[in-house]
Amino acid sequence: MEVWSKGFDEGNSASEAPFAVACDASGSLYTAGMKFSVALEEDLLAMKWDRNGNVLWSRTFDGGKRAYGQGVAVDLSGSVYASGWSHNGANYDMLLVKYDGEGRELWTRSFNGGTHEQAYGVAVDPSGSVYVTGYTQTGTGGNVDVWLTLKYAQDGTLMWSRTFGKHWQYNRADCVVADSSGYVHVAGYCRGIGTYEDPWLLTMDAAGNEVVSMSITVVSGSGIYPGGIAVNASGTVFIAGQAAVTANNDYFIVEATPPAFGMGGLVYYDAGGFDSARGVAADDLGNRYVTGMITNAATGGPDWLTIKYDRFRNIVWTVTYNGGGTDYGNAVVLDPFGDLVVAGQSHVGCCDEVRIVKYHMETYTPGGGGSTGTTDSGGGTAVTVEPGKMKVAPNVMDLSAAGAKVTFHLRGDPGGTAEVRIYSSAQRLMGTLSVQLDSSGAGQADYPKDGVGGRRPGPGSYYAVASGGGVKSTKPFFVVMRR
Repeated sequence: MEVWSKGFDEGNSASEAPFAVACDASGSLYTAGMKFSVALEEDLLAMKWDRNGNVLWSRTFDGGKRAYGQGVAVDLSGSVYASGWSHNGANYDMLLVKYDGEGRELWTRSFNGGTHEQAYGVAVDPSGSVYVTGYTQTGTGGNVDVWLTLKYAQDGTLMWSRTFGKHWQYNRADCVVADSSGYVHVAGYCRGIGTYEDPWLLTMDAAGNEVVSMSITVVSGSGIYPGGIAVNASGTVFIAGQAAVTANNDYFIVEATPPAFGMGGLVYYDAGGFDSARGVAADDLGNRYVTGMITNAATGGPDWLTIKYDRFRNIVWTVTYNGGGTDYGNAVVLDPFGDLVVAGQSHVGCCDEVRIVKYHMETYTPGGGGSTGTTDSGGGTAVTVEPGKMKVAPNVMDLSAAGAKVTFHLRGDPGGTAEVRIYSSAQRLMGTLSVQLDSSGAGQADYPKDGVGGRRPGPGSYYAVASGGGVKSTKPFFVVMRR
């Protein structure tokens, strides 16, 4: 299952650790975290990797004093955003650094509310707006912390800031994700004096108005810490973290379903010791993937453990990484080619190094018999789907050809309505085509090279599933698009 494992160590007795990972449409990877030197100096560390795990560039940022990196996101144009905090000589400010795809620093933004502010998560919505979340101290003597979320335009203009807090004491937002419907979801914890950490989910619209907020029910009487957040194409939000569900801390995942974002679907995993989930990813078929660290008595130290759950919340597989020392899986992302990438840290020699591991995911295989089909203009290939069976043609679409498309020919109930759903090999929904069947039960729909619904396909493998109107595809078929 493991495709490759790559490390990064600058040497000089320094430690490096990534706390976030992101992926663009080409499969390039981005990590953000921190670099620690023997002089106890810390810098934000941002990196870009190609899809084979080769380092393309690494950049450090110290802000003149010290800086910490916690989050990373990439927009559709390939710009990279790293979030964290930096020291201004008196206290910490929220920090956001923007790089272009070649690693050139475009701008930095800091937010100083007068006391301590720290940013943890960062996300980009489909319009290119950037959201940063963390906390700020607001009480007398700096004893009260509240969540703080900022929205920036692509040019770094601050659009709005919002605070949120419960129990009037210790509140911290840890992670943020933006969905395709214009919602921004923030997860973190709130804690009162003498109480345990109480995790919350806050959903806002693009204008910063609260849509819903709710406590995440996992287990009472223990500290509960969200570690990661993800959303799939249907708008379902997945939150992973650690909670003492059993005698020790365990992985947990819960989900919130739109439109009310009611919380449910709790699953947890106990490896027998102290276990902490730190990152989560989700695909559009309802599968979810979680990574973190477990105490592994057999190897003598913490290892990272990654788990895949299906849409019914059953474990599909687990995989452990043991680099020989202490290993922590900190973040996870699905790439456009159907592979899973985990970013974390591994202790080698005297210090920690950045470690990223790619795992190959199981994919659907083409089913059905036959290879008949008619070629459309522009490099598309027709595909015929009939009730209960499928004919698979060599479906290749040349993205460089004008008017390139794939045409789906369906047959079902006369006058019925069917649909074709196109997925990437990473099981992300790329678009849905509605097909009106005529009086003979025939119908067709085109999938153009520019995609549908704002999701444009890149080079890679895709598959589609047809249903409704008496049309049934028993197995998905692949559509390969290339330049």
